[in-house]
Amino acid sequence: MNDVLVVLIDDLDRCLPRVAIETLEAVRMFLSLDNAAFIIAADDLMIRYSVIEYFPRIIEQDTENQDIGTKIDYNRFADKYLEKLIQIPLHIPQIGIAEAQLYIMLLLIESELSESDGLKSLVNIVINKLHKPWALEQLSTKEIKEALGDSYSRVVGNIAIAKSIDKILAENTNGNPRNIKRFVNMLLLRTEVSYNRGFAKEDLEMAVLAKMMLAEQYNGEFYKALAAELNEDGVCLAFEVCAEKDTPEKIAEDEEHTIETEGDPAKLPQPKKRSGGGKVEKSHKPVVRHESFRKFLEQEDVKAWMETEPSLAGRDLRPYFFACAEKNDFFFSSPEERLRELISIVRGGKFNVANKKEEILKLENGDAKRLFKIVSQDIFIRNISENKTPKVVEGVRKLVEFRVELQEDLAGFLLTLPFEKLGIWAVGGWDACIPKSSVARSKLNQFFKEIEINSTDDMIKAAAKKAQV
Repeated sequence: MNDVLVVLIDDLDRCLPRVAIETLEAVRMFLSLDNAAFIIAADDLMIRYSVIEYFPRIIEQDTENQDIGTKIDYNRFADKYLEKLIQIPLHIPQIGIAEAQLYIMLLLIESELSESDGLKSLVNIVINKLHKPWALEQLSTKEIKEALGDSYSRVVGNIAIAKSIDKILAENTNGNPRNIKRFVNMLLLRTEVSYNRGFAKEDLEMAVLAKMMLAEQYNGEFYKALAAELNEDGVCLAFEVCAEKDTPEKIAEDEEHTIETEGDPAKLPQPKKRSGGGKVEKSHKPVVRHESFRKFLEQEDVKAWMETEPSLAGRDLRPYFFACAEKNDFFFSSPEERLRELISIVRGGKFNVANKKEEILKLENGDAKRLFKIVSQDIFIRNISENKTPKVVEGVRKLVEFRVELQEDLAGFLLTLPFEKLGIWAVGGWDACIPKSSVARSKLNQFFKEIEINSTDDMIKAAAKKAQV
């Protein structure tokens, strides 16, 4: 009988250690058969781990009972176990960066075209290229156009994304196809989920989302710092200065990806002219909200990330953080949550606010106004008829003293208070936050006038009249 029994066992590394080893032990029983062969596909590192997990006590006992000369090397036990069981080990070589880049390109094109004839033609081109991995070249625009035909226009955007992220993604996944595909699937899913949530396509572009996900997945500390660096419009001002300058070489490289030049340099757009005889001007020092963010801008991996297309200069990045907010919501559930600590500080009075001066001075104007608006509403629920100044009023005064742009807001707010119910505190203590030289002083004098007219307390009326200047 010449028939051969071939048993294929796949994904053994995904099993629990006990199941994996018991499966191997079952295979061992058939190894003496002449017409039987077993092909086991698994990650050998995981199988080695399973061996050590399954036989820990045996290893420990052997180690304890033997002298130094005959003692079993704990780290070599798994190797010896597998050497006796696996007769012909074959390790599939890890794909290189160039192969991974081709794979990324095919995945993003497939996401748009599915199993089309054009895609199959493109896959055949890639397979032919892989026959010479030592001289592997990337797909040219001409090759993609010829393979896809009329479908090419549908995938131009995805091709641009692939060429933008391929190098960083390939390097950070070590060319692991499974991890690459997981990243691409997550990108596509997040894009669709965002659009279904009502995000406008002009607010969330897949190319920008792909770039942001590279930072999220492979430089988490920088990604978190970037979220804190955004201004009230969601823009990172540091990117304005760090934006990549156009050069003839860069333009030529980009055009190779997007247009067919047919070897004619005249078809390449000319570099933008700059002041100073066409020389590229030196970048100014990046503008940062937090000095700690500057150290990230000096990291080589962050520089490489910033140089990838598309540029993030002037872009509102908040939609992209929300699109990726599966584990961490960097903007919390509302603006009030983001300012929670400072809200409590201002409510606690002037001494607490004084201790947070630097933090308050660093607030964006929009956040400062929002902080004032939230805390000032607390005054309505306090006992404002007492003579002692409420702590929240003390905190608001100190806040406005530090943020002079809030003087008009404070003066306008005071005119909404119930004048007849205010205690003596209301007619004094304002000079530090709304000085006599301030344009908001006229509204403050109007506030004093309203207290003089409406208060039923003669002492308060007299003090209000005296406070008017």
